[in-house]
Amino acid sequence: MTPNDPRKNNPNFDVEFEIEEITMVLPPTQPEPAAVDELCQVHRYLLQETRRVERDLLESENVDQFFHNAINGFRSLLGCSHVEFWIHDPVNETKGFIHDWLHLSSFVHLTPDSSEIESLYGGAPEVAWYTEDFAQGLGLFKAEVEIEQACIIPLIDRGVLVGSINCANPRGGLLESESDQDLLTLLAAAMPLCLKRVASSQQASQLMLLDTVTHIANRTGMERDLAREISRGRRGGASVSMVALSLCGLESMNNMSGRHRVNAAFREVADKLDASLRNTDSLGRLSENCFGVLVADAPPERVPDIVLRMQRDVDGHLVDNGVGGVIEVNVRCGFVTWDCDESPAGNSTDMARAMIESAIGATRCTVAPGEAPVVRGELPSFDES
Repeated sequence: MTPNDPRKNNPNFDVEFEIEEITMVLPPTQPEPAAVDELCQVHRYLLQETRRVERDLLESENVDQFFHNAINGFRSLLGCSHVEFWIHDPVNETKGFIHDWLHLSSFVHLTPDSSEIESLYGGAPEVAWYTEDFAQGLGLFKAEVEIEQACIIPLIDRGVLVGSINCANPRGGLLESESDQDLLTLLAAAMPLCLKRVASSQQASQLMLLDTVTHIANRTGMERDLAREISRGRRGGASVSMVALSLCGLESMNNMSGRHRVNAAFREVADKLDASLRNTDSLGRLSENCFGVLVADAPPERVPDIVLRMQRDVDGHLVDNGVGGVIEVNVRCGFVTWDCDESPAGNSTDMARAMIESAIGATRCTVAPGEAPVVRGELPSFDES
């Protein structure tokens, strides 16, 4: 709002709802049209790896997975020590699709201010190289990383700068030629479109509360059930636990020809778990290979035994691999318990999401040989609200 803006003295105008005026930067530099018979040399490695990263991005099933694939893809592609994404998100649209902030907060920076991203490029957005001092002066890399050299790559959507990929210490010699930079620019140009597609797909799936394969609650349905149970537990003084069960051993079948066998295995596991639950418990599918169980009205000291029983019901289940053999399913379990007497009150939806992330994270913990893979996760801290 300018000093002479007539809205400034209008008592009915609330500055809290002022919409940011997007800063229009110079248009991106377009490469010269190539002649039909024009040839160029590119690194074969870059040619193969950019296609691999692009395929992984297209196969992402949600925004969390999109950013994980993008971060790991660029880190591997350029040999970077750290990669971060700056994304223009004026109305928190992208933020609403991200659940795994525990792992993504050091790599994804969402900003409502387009000028913050524009300041990285100054003029026309194009691949740029910065020294350590210059990168630090621009505020690159929110995480603590050592920088010798930084490469930034603009994300352009229909001619508008909407983000930036910031790479710390990329491998030398890969992007020296104009042709190699063109490959990287083409990959970056596809990313805003991929992100939109993934967000739209996630939004559509969130409108449904059932997993299409197992016909039990999907993650959104599980979050709603858990948030409702947390609210009920707060009123009644009861504890609530969230259990995550990650299935291991089916990864080799997760391709086009074996996917139907994997889906059949998931349905079998869902039926086994559902048959063993109490009437007050509920089952859901939290991710591709992870189930969740909401355990209500159970004493906290009894929850580890309940989780161990679930693990034993499923562990060792044999799945036909479709080629004359079988695969044994192994289960890693994690859980987290919320007790209204010990934990602060917070927004039930945020607490539900954090509990699910904590339970899933516990399944990734290392356990000693011979011990049951049942790990208790840490309950996140919540602000009073």
